[in-house]
Amino acid sequence: MLRVRFASAKIERLRKEGSTQLEEQRELLRKQVAEELRLTPASAPSLHNPERDYESLVLMKLRQAEERKRLSEQLAAEDT
Repeated sequence: MLRVRFASAKIERLRKEGSTQLEEQRELLRKQVAEELRLTPASAPSLHNPERDYESLVLMKLRQAEERKRLSEQLAAEDT
C-alpha cells in the first residue's frame, strides 16, 4: 500500500475528514434516492426509464461531492 506523507497534521486531518465526509455523502445519497423512488407512485406515467433517472441522479450527486472535495483540498492547499 502506498503511503503519502503530508506536510502538516492539519492537511492530513482535512484529507481524512474529506474522505469520511465523501463516504457519508454517498450513503446519504443512496438513502435519498431510494426514498424518492419509493415515494414515486407506481401508476404515474413515466416518460423516462427509472433506472436511467436513478443512475443520472447518482452520477450527478457523486460529481458534486467530488467537486466539493476538490475545492476543499484546493482551499486547504492555499491556506498553507
